[in-house]
Amino acid sequence: MNALEESFTGHVPRVLLDFEKYPDARPYEVFSKLAVGLSRSCPQFGRLPFPLVSLCAAVVARKSDVGAGTRVGDELRAVIDQVSPTVGFATRMGELARKVTEAGSVPELSGAVDVLLKLIAAAEGRRLSNRFRTIGAGDAQSVLTDLMTAIGDGADDDAVDTTFGKAFFSDLRYAFAGWVNRARRSANCLVLLDNSHARSGQAFLDVLQRVRGEDPVAFVATSREWNASWRDAWQRPGIADERGAALEPPRRPAQAAGDSTKLERWGTPWYLVLLGELTEQDTAELTPSHAPFVHRLTGGLPWAVRRVTSVLPGSPKTTELRSVLDGLAEESTEYLLQEFGSLTERDDLITASAGPGIELLADTKVLGSEMSYGLHALKAPLVNNFWVRREHGRLVLNPWLRRVLLHQLAVRPDDHRASWIRVHTQCRTRHEKHDSQVDALYHGLALGDVEAVVAHLSGPLDADEVHFDEDAGRHWLHDLDAITAAPNRLTPDADPRDQVEHIIGTARHAKDSRALSRLVAAQWLYGDPLADPFRTLRQTIATALDHIAIQVHGAGTLALQDRAEAYRKGLL
Repeated sequence: MNALEESFTGHVPRVLLDFEKYPDARPYEVFSKLAVGLSRSCPQFGRLPFPLVSLCAAVVARKSDVGAGTRVGDELRAVIDQVSPTVGFATRMGELARKVTEAGSVPELSGAVDVLLKLIAAAEGRRLSNRFRTIGAGDAQSVLTDLMTAIGDGADDDAVDTTFGKAFFSDLRYAFAGWVNRARRSANCLVLLDNSHARSGQAFLDVLQRVRGEDPVAFVATSREWNASWRDAWQRPGIADERGAALEPPRRPAQAAGDSTKLERWGTPWYLVLLGELTEQDTAELTPSHAPFVHRLTGGLPWAVRRVTSVLPGSPKTTELRSVLDGLAEESTEYLLQEFGSLTERDDLITASAGPGIELLADTKVLGSEMSYGLHALKAPLVNNFWVRREHGRLVLNPWLRRVLLHQLAVRPDDHRASWIRVHTQCRTRHEKHDSQVDALYHGLALGDVEAVVAHLSGPLDADEVHFDEDAGRHWLHDLDAITAAPNRLTPDADPRDQVEHIIGTARHAKDSRALSRLVAAQWLYGDPLADPFRTLRQTIATALDHIAIQVHGAGTLALQDRAEAYRKGLL
């Protein structure tokens, strides 16, 4: 955030606030701090005035000091002692104060007005007199009335925070109003909110989302934790909104000064951008002994990296790595799916994890669920919480979330309405009917049907050299990759190489297709870090590819040989 602030220095008014430095700050105090930061002089923009925020701050300060003698606060006293307002400005503000008091207000208003007149005159001078001449009977009176109702005998903290927020955005809009200001203030202000997961940050964002409109300011907030209020108000850039409601069109720029229309919530959502995924190198700094496995398993999700690392011994055995989810699945499910309070929703997500993407969420027959809550109730949180990403035109689940869900699917009893066997069998049948052979074989392999995969992949290899050209070789590898990406339900108590030999030993296949069977079984296990945590099958895959390439004629063999070399060099 510091680097981001520095990059905009001198270009636009900007302010950085770290909520961890102000853990107990109320939202109204945050608005005041932001106003002070944005009011610093900036080339081209000049100094942005925040008179309504100053009014509110002065009234609240005066109210909090009632009964404490003449103590007003060090910041206010320093201003009052140095400056006297102009007569015309003080007169107009006095008239404003009388309008409010005549409407009925707390007795402290008269004294508060004396303070706020000097405060605002010192901060902004006579330039603001025109500002108040225009809005004296509008925004300022409304803001003060709301504020003093809130700080009356039955103090309403939320109303105070909301009033400050309205004042803040009203000041911003007026600072950019008029053709002169619009011409020189040609870009939005920038507000940087660091560590918004802090208690004070969450409280501020809650108020902010309720009071902001189409205002000339961009907010950028960082958070290490999920804020439940974001569920329906935020979305991912680059992926269509899934909330089931169309976004409101952009509204016209702020209307001319003097319009006292009540602030309405702006319909356009904020956007979530994921910054925290760890690279394999980052993971190695946290867990040097088994970083490749942890990173492949978690996809670099920081929370998952910490939890997996915490439960692994210093020198884990293969079986210990393969069974790591046994002790983490329930905890991970609760953490990852905290936005899904319904057990039905969670069950449907577990069932849908059987597919390579999230397309099964739209298939109620496979899910075995009525989905009374609606499809968007599942898709929106997945999209907005970064639990899905787009790969090859398909929305796929986050690697760690999918492994957790697949583990939950695998442990369902076979008589469950959506057991592993029933779900994959239904999916295979559905794809066979629609002639989606690769997708059908994907689910078939999840059921352990290696023979059908070998039969499909053997066809192109038996063709003559004219047909198995370079494009055919690449297409063949694409089918191999898509099918062997299927999940498995293999037990963790066997060495991966022994497991491969067991799989091909129990399968029926032609003698000359044994290498292909071994390739399919080995790549199927290799693609799952839980099945082959130490990547012991890399050489097995390379050798099988070499053997197949020797037997096949055509330019497509070059693609197979290149793939074998990539495995040998550890590039895959």
